[in-house]
Amino acid sequence: QNGVFMNQYVKPIISIASGITEGIYTASGVTPNAVTLGALKVANDWGTGGQLIFAADFSALSNRCPLTLTVTFNTTISGAWGGGCNSGEPTGNTACFKWENGNTAPETAELTVQVSSTPSTVQITGYSYTQS
Repeated sequence: QNGVFMNQYVKPIISIASGITEGIYTASGVTPNAVTLGALKVANDWGTGGQLIFAADFSALSNRCPLTLTVTFNTTISGAWGGGCNSGEPTGNTACFKWENGNTAPETAELTVQVSSTPSTVQITGYSYTQS
């Protein structure tokens, strides 16, 4: 019992660093001020549309209000909500989830998007966040 034990597995992060000529560098842990998204899961499939859920992990952020998470998909988003956000504003293939006016984002939020295409083909193609 004289050892160090991990309480929780943390998935390693792979980074591409231009200017590094050789070598493989690994590290585990949470990147400070990082937001991570979980995989999309089909919640409802109506054939020509449906709803998908995914988790957003904000636990590494020291300040979660105000916070805007912008997620881009490979299809048009018709609705976006969840995680206690003030608003989920879809515009084309982008959904913006906003926590503002004293409403703090949780450490982990379950978010939902609605699409008018086959849900099983929907993918997240990018995301970003701002804290102002």
